[in-house]
Amino acid sequence: MKFKFRFKPLMKLVIWTMAFAALFQVEAADDAENWAPDFLIIGARQSGTTDLYNFINKHPKMVNKWNETHFFDHNFQQGVAWYKSQFDPRPEPDYIVGDKSPYYFFDPKVPERVKSLYPNVKLLLILRNPIDRAYFQYWDLVRNDHEQLSFEDAIKAESQRMNEKIKKNPKGKHSNRKKTSLIRKYSYVSRGIYVEQVKRWLAHFPKEQLMVISFEEFQKSPRKIMDKVFAFLGVKEFKITDKIVESHNESCPPMDPKTRAELVAFYRPYNEQLENLLGRKFNWDQ
Repeated sequence: MKFKFRFKPLMKLVIWTMAFAALFQVEAADDAENWAPDFLIIGARQSGTTDLYNFINKHPKMVNKWNETHFFDHNFQQGVAWYKSQFDPRPEPDYIVGDKSPYYFFDPKVPERVKSLYPNVKLLLILRNPIDRAYFQYWDLVRNDHEQLSFEDAIKAESQRMNEKIKKNPKGKHSNRKKTSLIRKYSYVSRGIYVEQVKRWLAHFPKEQLMVISFEEFQKSPRKIMDKVFAFLGVKEFKITDKIVESHNESCPPMDPKTRAELVAFYRPYNEQLENLLGRKFNWDQ
C-alpha cells in the first residue's frame, strides 16, 4: 500500500495551532497589561525601606517578593510583561503585591512612568533626617569599598562627581543603571532635598495615594506604624513582633559637630518647605 502524505489536513492543523498560540500570547499580554502592583515603596535610601518591606511581607495576604526590580528606573524598556514576571501570581484576588526600589524617589522620570501605567497604585515613602541619611549612605559605601574620601570631602565633591557624569551622558543622567552608578552612589546631600522630590510625585498623584512615614517614628514604634501601613494598603490588621534590623543600626563614627551644624543650616529651608507641603513636623533641625 502506497503511503499518501496528506498535506492539506496537516497544514490546517499547523494553522490552527499557530492561531491558538497567537491567541494565547495575546491573552497573556492582555493579562500583563491588566495586572498592577498594589503598592510601591519608593524610598528613601538608607531610611528603613528594607525593614518596611520585610514587615509587609510578613502579612499572610502578601505575595512575597524580595529583590528590587528597578523596573521604573533601569528596566522600563523590558515592558510590563517582564515586570509582572518578577512576581509570583496572587493565589486569591484579595492578596496584595508590591515593589520596593528606593531609587524611584530620586529619579525624576519615575513618577510619570508609574502614573502612565498604574495611576491607582499606593505609594509608601519613608523619610529620615537628611543629615543622618547622607551620613549612613556614606558609611555604607565606605564599608563596601566604594568610597575613599572623608565625609566632608565627599559632600564637597558631590556636585563635581554628578556634573562629570552628566557630561558623559548628555541625553539624560538617569538613563540606566550603568550610566547612573556615580549619581546613585555619591548623591549624599542632593537625595536629602526631599521637598523637590515629593513635589514631583504629587504632580502626578494625589496626596491620598502617598503615605509618608517618619523613619524616626518607625524606628521608635514599628508596630504602631505598621498598623497604619496595613490600613493604608487595605488589608486586615496584622501584628508585627519583629524588631528593625536593617543596616542603619550599624554604628558609625560620630560626625564632626561643625559638619553637622553646616548641614543643619543647609537643609533648614528645604525641611521647612517640606513640612509646609505635607502639613506635619519632622523635628530634623538638630
